[in-house]
Amino acid sequence: MKRWQFTAGATLVLVTSCAAPRLRQVMVDTPNSCYRLERVEGDRVYLTSGGQRICLQVIGHVPVELDPSVRRVQLFTDGRFWMEQDIPGVPPVAK
Repeated sequence: MKRWQFTAGATLVLVTSCAAPRLRQVMVDTPNSCYRLERVEGDRVYLTSGGQRICLQVIGHVPVELDPSVRRVQLFTDGRFWMEQDIPGVPPVAK
């Protein structure tokens, strides 16, 4: 009886891991070179400055993993809304 319970548990884990959505990696803008990714929640991307004092004052970029259905993200810096950024769609693969 215990063997059957173990097999059912292993099957559940396999089905759950196969059903997880595939994420795609995209680059999002940052206010400057000091900002780093804190977390992603759906279409919201949270960036943190990390308290560094010397930064290049040019728009930076960080890689983010998003659900393929996301076409626009809201960017937050240190907990405050900064801007929205369009995410280009993935072109179809030629056969």
